Amino acid sequence: MAHLASENARLQEEARRHAREMQEALAHQAAAAEVLEVIGSSVADPGPVFDKILECCARLFDGSSFALLMVDAQGRLALTRWLMTAAGRAAIGEERATEFAASVQSNYPMELAGTSAERSFQSGDLVEFSDVLNDAEAPPALRLNAQLAGTSFANLAAPLIWQGRGIGVLSMQRAELGPFRPGERALLKTFAEQAVIAIQNARLFSETQAALHKVEERTAELTESLEYQTAVSDILRAISESPTDVKPVFEAILDCTMWLFEGPMAAIFSFDGRLVHLEATRNWTAEALEAARGAWPAPPDPRHMNGRAILERRALCNEDAWADPSYDRTMASTGSRRRMIAAPMLKDGVPIGAITTAWPEPGKSPQRQIDLLQLFADQAVIAIENVRLIHETRETLERQTATSEVLQVISESMENAQPVFDKILESCQRLFSGTQLGISVIGADGLMRLGAHRGSAREMLERSYPRPVDQLSFGRAMFGVFHVADVLAEPTLPAFMRRIAEEIGNYAIMVAPLMWEGREIGSIHVTRDAPQGFVEKEIRLLETFADQAVIAIQNARLFNEAKEARAAAEAANEAKSAFL
Repeated sequence: MAHLASENARLQEEARRHAREMQEALAHQAAAAEVLEVIGSSVADPGPVFDKILECCARLFDGSSFALLMVDAQGRLALTRWLMTAAGRAAIGEERATEFAASVQSNYPMELAGTSAERSFQSGDLVEFSDVLNDAEAPPALRLNAQLAGTSFANLAAPLIWQGRGIGVLSMQRAELGPFRPGERALLKTFAEQAVIAIQNARLFSETQAALHKVEERTAELTESLEYQTAVSDILRAISESPTDVKPVFEAILDCTMWLFEGPMAAIFSFDGRLVHLEATRNWTAEALEAARGAWPAPPDPRHMNGRAILERRALCNEDAWADPSYDRTMASTGSRRRMIAAPMLKDGVPIGAITTAWPEPGKSPQRQIDLLQLFADQAVIAIENVRLIHETRETLERQTATSEVLQVISESMENAQPVFDKILESCQRLFSGTQLGISVIGADGLMRLGAHRGSAREMLERSYPRPVDQLSFGRAMFGVFHVADVLAEPTLPAFMRRIAEEIGNYAIMVAPLMWEGREIGSIHVTRDAPQGFVEKEIRLLETFADQAVIAIQNARLFNEAKEARAAAEAANEAKSAFL
């Protein structure tokens, strides 16, 4: 009896611990979502984002002070934000706290060498000191702060990394000595990553404003013509009125090209780094459009003006394509194109497309037309980048919301993992555009069973379960997310996957293992029409969903074990009472 009571108490305490961890995870997710909302509403200025991050830190961490430091133009650390909590002031005394705050702020800017920021940049990860006064490895700056405060403290610093380079650090100090918990480390790292997003959003916004200013300056330099000024204003208006769709801007550019260039043929092409795509045209004949459908998408081709501009990354002109032996005469003849101009669309010097114009007669193109077409190309880049930034911010918010929703279901369904599975697959179907999605769980007999599924092939897939684990996890999935863009083109995949593709159609697939204490307890998979590879941010999100599925499985196991233990204890008590 004593053993049963002890085991029951242990299980109940473990269940309570998991509940506390879930509540903490929900609070952390909510804080991250709050910061993302500020990011979305403060694109031009990272200051409100920094303030929100420190506010969330003070609310969620038992810290005494928090600091956001940035590397300035001279390579030194500058104190951008610093917050000392009421608990931190109380720990060292109100009078001394005021003197301490002044001393800390007077130390900046400081040289980067030897600081915890430098160490975090070198490792690319968090740096932690559980007792700065008694840790010989603690940087001098931290030890000095502790001496000024008259007490030791624990310190945790998360680097702000952009394109492999350290640009700042988010740091917290705590009066309580000892190591920080994994949840605290993960959240501080998330806040640091969000600070980087805010900084880069502001940089991109500033560059966009500078580009717009440059456009205005270049327009004034090109001509005082009212027509030119009106055309540029029309395109800028289209950019401001269409922040989420680049097509109206392309249409405005082509309209202005027709008007100012006296009715030539024109086209806008995009370039994804591998293939050129025809996006929009003006005055192309039906014959030319038919030929274009067979010519693009394709790698940039120097036999076409768009390919030349993309490859050479500069505006070009051709006085007579028919007389140019290196040009695609067939394509030029099909569209009756002879005199041509092409301007590349460049983002930070990297081509992302091109604009072309053509006339049916040969001739020399005036410089003002070449310059104006390049100006239009620059405006197209601004529109594309605006749309990209807004879409990326929206996607980030959607993914944070999805993971928060799953955590909410986890907290409401401790005894049953099925609602969590269903919510995860619903989110995957929406965020990944998935066609077939499933979660499989390994039973006590070592066989894999289908725990949940969304998609038209459920009945066919159910016939293949239960199955041995090694047939579905592929071995490789146990070491991380496994993904392939074209199942039928990958000869090393298991035969049953190819049979499924032959029955329901070819597909791309991404599989994440469900891992618990170093062993696989299931997997989650997402498929969509091939060939559509999965990008890094999708892989990371599926890993998050896999972790949440594991939490749901273990919560249900612990809940049911605790329930069974209680029932056994009650039965034993009843039997004992009856005996007595």
